[in-house]
Amino acid sequence: MKEIKKLEKAYADCQAQGLIQFRKDVDKYLIESLLTSSIESLEYLEELENIPGQKKPGYFLLFTNQYDILRKLIQAFLLFDRLKCSNHQCVNAYLCTNHPKLKFKWETLEEMRMLRNKICYEGRQISLKTWNLYKLKFEIYIKSLIRIVKEKLSETK
Repeated sequence: MKEIKKLEKAYADCQAQGLIQFRKDVDKYLIESLLTSSIESLEYLEELENIPGQKKPGYFLLFTNQYDILRKLIQAFLLFDRLKCSNHQCVNAYLCTNHPKLKFKWETLEEMRMLRNKICYEGRQISLKTWNLYKLKFEIYIKSLIRIVKEKLSETK
């Protein structure tokens, strides 16, 4: 896999390229929408994974869907900062730089992003072993963000 940039370098590059911008206001409607669709997607994936006698979906499918859920939740969380950025690496760099208390590991997020790109753009398949390596990390990050976004939404009402 490609070498992971240092967090400080990635964040500085994103700033220098003007990829990190900010909105005028916190878009609570968008936050709620991203949260709802993430929860619904997660519930559907859990059902799909646990249908008895059903052929299990490819691990690449589980990985990319979990990644998309995580990405939406990170976006929802960072909308409280008014962040406006569509570049996944820059969003992750902003998150890790400006919210270290979350203890999200830059290297883990980058590994997930790069593997997701290999799956989506190069047709890469992943094994059960690879899926199991990331499954718990996805669960921890996703459940943490759901809880945090819900708390922040309740504080702003």
